[in-house]
Amino acid sequence: MSGAIATEIPDHVPAELVSDYAFETQPGVNRCPFAANQKIHELPDIFYATNAYRGSTWVITSAEFVREAYTRPDLFTSNNATGFLRLLGRDVDLIPVEVDPPKHGLYRQILNPHFTPAALNPMEESLRRRAESMIDELLKRDEFEFETQYGRPYPVRIFLDLMGLPSDRLEEFVSWEEQLLHGATLEDVAHGAANIMGYLEGVIPERRKQLGDDLLSTIIGGQVEGQPLSDEEILATSFLLFFGGLDTVAATLAFIFKHLAEHPEDQKLLRDEPQLITGAVEEFLRAYSVVNSPRRVAEDTVFHGVAMKKGDRVMLAATLAGRDPESLPNADKVDLRRIKVRHLAFASGPHLCLGAPLARRELRISLEAWLTRAPMFEVSPNEQPITRARGVFDVQRLPLRWVR
Repeated sequence: MSGAIATEIPDHVPAELVSDYAFETQPGVNRCPFAANQKIHELPDIFYATNAYRGSTWVITSAEFVREAYTRPDLFTSNNATGFLRLLGRDVDLIPVEVDPPKHGLYRQILNPHFTPAALNPMEESLRRRAESMIDELLKRDEFEFETQYGRPYPVRIFLDLMGLPSDRLEEFVSWEEQLLHGATLEDVAHGAANIMGYLEGVIPERRKQLGDDLLSTIIGGQVEGQPLSDEEILATSFLLFFGGLDTVAATLAFIFKHLAEHPEDQKLLRDEPQLITGAVEEFLRAYSVVNSPRRVAEDTVFHGVAMKKGDRVMLAATLAGRDPESLPNADKVDLRRIKVRHLAFASGPHLCLGAPLARRELRISLEAWLTRAPMFEVSPNEQPITRARGVFDVQRLPLRWVR
């Protein structure tokens, strides 16, 4: 997974569409993976990457084509798209993300009540108090590391509360997620998966003895078409939510605050005109989408002139689709006054991200709290942020200081 994985180019892949392009090795990727990979739009809208993360795959970069692919599970199946549980020898898909319609919708019905406005609105004040409390601690020092002291613990603690899991094990949980989503080798990924699965196999039987109103209890007590979920279905659903809730919002938060630290004019704009914050969240999500979605070709097909065979791996490059110059004027620029922003940060179609309403709320509240409660901030002198494009795009380190 670090470097090329030996593979033969299938006979149906034309030579002119083959490239050894890899997100994680582009010059400057450790400063900004989005800018470093913007040149991907100079390649065909659909190409075959032989040096991609975790092996060769078709890569779709056009915003129009990515959006269409999200709505065509008949052509691009989610079944076994990540392969995480297969690494553990389990012949089961992650639920609901690796399940296609119509079964996909039945599983989502179990989880949806936790992410409705009726469920989230009562949380608003506690989310804000938590953000303000963490900011107040940071105000006691001159410099701080954003990712470990706010960007990750803020959304992760919220998610652990939602799942009914212990926040005092946050660092351990995050280390497992780091292996799973950013591991340099398949062995690393498998080790992270095994740790998560082992933990869940221990905690689920205990939770079953005394169900509560938390998300894990909802999964354990869930039913599909009048039938209780099997033990494997409960594990597969819990596994997905475990790693999904520990990474993507944290990564997005870090990119947003990195941008504001490096662009004081945008930071000042939102301080002066806080009514722009809700729209700015959507623009940030467009410009800093952190997740690429894997798929497999469901049947032999020709997609926008490209012949694909059943079983081919496909990457829907949502991280860069938002910066497709064919889809938006000045797509590589962040414009916080941009209106009617469309993006694919939360996917689209039947697999639109279940947690998107909570993620938007966490991002908005964080911006409101920081920009009203704290002074201007900037990257610490003589230091620089470190970013990655391996798996989920993320910020490994973001050293900041207050501008008093």
